[in-house]
Amino acid sequence: MTTTLKLNQKGQLAIPQKLWSRMGVAGGATLEAQVEKGRLVLTSVADGYTPAQRRVLDRKLAKGLEDLRKGKVYGPFTPEEAGKFLRSEFRKRRTVSK
Repeated sequence: MTTTLKLNQKGQLAIPQKLWSRMGVAGGATLEAQVEKGRLVLTSVADGYTPAQRRVLDRKLAKGLEDLRKGKVYGPFTPEEAGKFLRSEFRKRRTVSK
């Protein structure tokens, strides 16, 4: 489906409802705009994340959940214990990287 759109005097572009409904977005949605090979590409940004960012987050969440299932966890901690633990981890990593 090809639709011709026209920029107004301020350089703004109105996207007809039939186009954004085909994209699966509603009025007020956030879109990411990129120019690729002379084309304007609009991508829906669901939950404030682009589809590529969402895939990365989903992979990291899946890994975290798998670690939980395998028992690779620390804690539970009180706030003071959490601070001590994090400081000791930072010290360990600093000595390893030197």
